[in-house]
Amino acid sequence: MPVDTPRLVRDAATDRWLVILLMLFAVLVRAPVAAHNIQSLRADVDNYHELAWNLIERGTFGQQHSGPSAYRPPLYPVLLAPLLRDVYYDFTGVVAMHVALGLVTVWLTAVVGAQWGLGRWRFLAAALVACDPILLKQSTVFMTETLATALAALAMAALTTVIKRPTIVRALDAGFVLGLCVLCRPTFLVFAIAALPALCWLLPQGKARRKIMVITVAALAMTLAPWTVRNWIEFGRPIVTTTHGGFTLALANNRAFYDHLRKAPHEPWDAESSGWAGTILQYPHAQQEELENNRESYALAWQTMRDEPRMFLRACVYRLSRFWGVLPLALPQQTPRERMSRYAIAVFYSVELSLALLGAWRLRRDLLASPWLFALLLAVSFTLVHTFYWTDMRMRAPVVPAVALAAAVGAAVLRRRKGERKASSDKDLRTSSSV
Repeated sequence: MPVDTPRLVRDAATDRWLVILLMLFAVLVRAPVAAHNIQSLRADVDNYHELAWNLIERGTFGQQHSGPSAYRPPLYPVLLAPLLRDVYYDFTGVVAMHVALGLVTVWLTAVVGAQWGLGRWRFLAAALVACDPILLKQSTVFMTETLATALAALAMAALTTVIKRPTIVRALDAGFVLGLCVLCRPTFLVFAIAALPALCWLLPQGKARRKIMVITVAALAMTLAPWTVRNWIEFGRPIVTTTHGGFTLALANNRAFYDHLRKAPHEPWDAESSGWAGTILQYPHAQQEELENNRESYALAWQTMRDEPRMFLRACVYRLSRFWGVLPLALPQQTPRERMSRYAIAVFYSVELSLALLGAWRLRRDLLASPWLFALLLAVSFTLVHTFYWTDMRMRAPVVPAVALAAAVGAAVLRRRKGERKASSDKDLRTSSSV
């Protein structure tokens, strides 16, 4: 069959315009939100701003008035530090970085959609990512969600590229990106451990598969090595992730939180005002204190789980419902505008997650035999971790591109069914007219 070259040229030109319109849409959505909420960056809830500034002032990864720390993952503060070099409260560079990362995430979602055969439906997935409420909200605070989501999309693209064209350079890229993911957010370590066997499963059989796997694992290890060796020197232990895991497990499994679930499960829980926090919420001021806090936090969490197994199971169900929830918890004394925003967010996520479930059902036979397996593993790994560790809706931010891609498949299924029903109806009408 001859190739229709003019049509291919027209399609390519149309796709280029769609990409331009998509990125323009993303800028128009994200830039005003970031600019309008620039002062919200003053609330340094997780101390990333302080960590970045301490890197500038003292050359130390740690809080002010403390020694070296591994309490938080290093990548985000390292990227922040050059943007804060001049003025402590000049957030222009940070806003620009968040907007740029958001645009990269949108573009990568479209790239992955093309790799996975979504055609022009990939633009719907990218548009969903562009206006995702979680990502919009988190782009206005000093937290890792914006960077982590971009890296998640990049990881899916890199892993898919290795499968389609398994070369040494692409294997190095995939391992490097997986390492950056872990350095941004420790939860990615579970995804990386799951993604490597999946990569081996999906690679073409042959001698090259072993070489590609060795190179990918080596690149991942080399990316994590500087942070691990640094922690070995400072703490006497080769810490690959952080010393924060015990706190997040204890935050999700303690008696005060369990009591809150019994009394007011639909209200936000404040650990500091609950009386539970005590010294566990204090930022460690020495390496050994940091390690000891981590050990004590893990011990406290496991003891609580053993003492109250039923409440532990109830808390797991609650965390799952929050991780995949559609309606944000109501804040005290919310305004009518805030209430309407919550309901609008619920509508958005109800539609998107419904489409994603339909898309996953449509893809069920391909999930274990195509790059869609990486999207599944990303969702499963984050869900598994946050079933036990502290969670809320924002924790699923890195999974957003995968969900949007599945939702685009669901929308395509609905569109095709609608077309089939219309064709069937037209056929019946013609048959009826001819009688």
